[in-house]
Amino acid sequence: MTLRESNTPDTEALTLAMAVAPTAYSRNKMFALFADPRVMRARSRARLVRALARDLGRAPDACVSRQKVGADRVALTVRIESMQYTRNVELSLAEVSALSFLCDRQKTRALPCEPHDRALVESVLSRLAAGLLS
Repeated sequence: MTLRESNTPDTEALTLAMAVAPTAYSRNKMFALFADPRVMRARSRARLVRALARDLGRAPDACVSRQKVGADRVALTVRIESMQYTRNVELSLAEVSALSFLCDRQKTRALPCEPHDRALVESVLSRLAAGLLS
C-alpha cells in the first residue's frame, strides 16, 4: 500500500501529525503504510522536530536563531551555552511552526509560538481530514 493507493495525506501533513501526536500513527498497526519511503521520511523529520523540542525543553539557557534559506526553508541554530552545545538544522516553515508549537506546549521560551505558527500547524494538519474525507 502506498500513499497514493491508501489516499493518505501528503508527507508534510504527516510529518506534523507525527511530531505533534507521535502515537497517532503506530508502525505496528499500520505496517504497510510504513513501507512507503515517503512515510519513513515523514517519520524521520517528525523525530528530528521532537528531538529539537526535547533539547530546548531541557535547557533553560537555550537560544535559537533563525535564518531564511529559501522561500519555504529556515536554518535554525540551537545554542546551549552551559553545555557548549550547538546544533544547526534546516527545517521547512511548517516544521519550524510545529517546533514552536511543541515548545509552547512544554512551556519553553527559547522558540515562542506566534499566532501565525499555530495557524500554519492547524492549516497543514487540516489537510489530514481533507484526505480522509475525499
